[in-house]
Amino acid sequence: MDKKYEIIRTYTSELIKACFEKRAPYEIPEGITAKEILDIAVSGQMQYPIAGSLLKLPLSDADKERARNLLKVSTFRTFAQMFTTDQMTKAFEENGIRHQVLKGAVTKKLYPSPEIREMSDIDLVVYDESLDKAAEVLEKMGYTNHGLIKHHMIFSSPQNVHVEVHWCLFDENADRKQYVYFKDNFKAKLKEGCKYTYEFSIEDFYVYMISHMSKHFFETGCGIRNLLDIYVYRNKLGDRMDKTYLEGELDKLGIRDFEEHMTELAYIWMDNKECPEFFESLFAYMVDSGIYGKNENGVWS
Repeated sequence: MDKKYEIIRTYTSELIKACFEKRAPYEIPEGITAKEILDIAVSGQMQYPIAGSLLKLPLSDADKERARNLLKVSTFRTFAQMFTTDQMTKAFEENGIRHQVLKGAVTKKLYPSPEIREMSDIDLVVYDESLDKAAEVLEKMGYTNHGLIKHHMIFSSPQNVHVEVHWCLFDENADRKQYVYFKDNFKAKLKEGCKYTYEFSIEDFYVYMISHMSKHFFETGCGIRNLLDIYVYRNKLGDRMDKTYLEGELDKLGIRDFEEHMTELAYIWMDNKECPEFFESLFAYMVDSGIYGKNENGVWS
């Protein structure tokens, strides 16, 4: 295995941990440059934690300017995304539209700071036959409707935030097993204090997160940001999850082994544990396939 991937694995975890802990990282090791690290941050969609940590080190003027720009764009994008998410869910609640926020918009809140968890679009699902009503509400609020693609409708907010409004969690034609599982087993519960806003239990959200990750892994590749999601989620909520239930649901979807391997790799990476060759190769594959989450519109989940 190329020594470069070992350097990437150990140093990206150091940069992310430094961001979590609000400290300066150790100096850039030999064998990799600041430019290469920033390239990985962009391809893996981890601009905020990596660029933010690098800025605490001596950098060339060009690398410093690039890191600052990445950090600035990432920060403003998160603020706009959080505002847009709150605005949409409030409007759907007020208009009696049964809906649920998905993916990164939920995961963001588990990180030490929401800016650390990058995403390029907001995903939510509208239940029942409310898609036309949801579109009407968003259009009245100034959102631009870009039309239907597969199992979702694309919008952009007045702040130019991309939004995907789904009518099912997985595409019936492309993701048949996941589609049937979530269609036949309605897992969402009403959010406390709400009449039309739904959310998963901590176990069911994790099952959905792993299912979505596995879909991309086996189709187009899946980036290391997903390992970070697993690490953060399990560290934050792992002790509260019903492990018997979790294993049973992952078995139903045929992804229990996948989850176990990805969890092991997440902890090898982030806790800088000894890395067997199999996991080194798996990590290298995920670094190289940083296209994860890019949908047919070229944006990230």
